[in-house]
Amino acid sequence: MDKQNQEITTRLRMYRMQLQEQIGPDDWAGATCPIVATLSDVCDALCLSKRQRMEVLGYHNVVLLDLPGGWVPVPAAKVV
Repeated sequence: MDKQNQEITTRLRMYRMQLQEQIGPDDWAGATCPIVATLSDVCDALCLSKRQRMEVLGYHNVVLLDLPGGWVPVPAAKVV
């Protein structure tokens, strides 16, 4: 991974972590899907690797489903 991609990945991860802290645990679950979807689109636009995407998106009990319209984030509790 080149240095520029690592810097971008680190900044996006820090942004997600700041949002998570500011939103708070009670409201984070409801905000997770839109935030993950937006960050996922940014990762796609920047052509980040799978490992970089995982670093940026983190793990928040959200599953990205590969649907005909594209990747859609869904809370894990709603996936049956």
